[in-house]
Amino acid sequence: MAALLLGPACEIIPERKAPEEKPILIMGACVSVRNQTPYTWHYELVGDGGRSGTLNAHQDVSRKEPTAPGKGRREREIEQLINARRQLRQNWRKATPQEKEGLKVLWDEVRKNLARLRRVERIRRRRKRREKERTNFFRDPFKYARQLVDEKRSGKLNISKEELEQHIKSQFSDTLTQAAKKPEFLASQDALSTLL
Repeated sequence: MAALLLGPACEIIPERKAPEEKPILIMGACVSVRNQTPYTWHYELVGDGGRSGTLNAHQDVSRKEPTAPGKGRREREIEQLINARRQLRQNWRKATPQEKEGLKVLWDEVRKNLARLRRVERIRRRRKRREKERTNFFRDPFKYARQLVDEKRSGKLNISKEELEQHIKSQFSDTLTQAAKKPEFLASQDALSTLL
């Protein structure tokens, strides 16, 4: 193959000496591609659609770390209403008696909207929590039941095993009953050892 015909918009291109260089046809234009993967070649040609702005074809394109989601629309509205309520309270303190009546109407409206949004948000959180509990139950019912029955552990034990056993023994054993069960000579030896 001495020559390669690529189309009406291109001339006949002679065969290249370097095997890694290949001519291709894109929208009627002849383009020579050298040592590129299809991805990097397409990235140079088209770009990333303005997503990153600074990346070029030879930089490593890696995924971003997932970040915590921002506040939802309702949560932002709740914050705005709380700020509006705070501002209304400050204005009410400085207002004349005639202005206080109008501010009271605005205050009631903000309070109703805030209560409505908080109720809806509480319902959403409860639904999400139930959904999560349901999936945990169906994933492993025995583990879920064990988790419900087991007491929650908290804190850290910073004493030795011997000290712990001695404390448990002193708290949960009846020394009078144990002394009555022991023969006299053993009980007297224990009494002597405690005195010394």
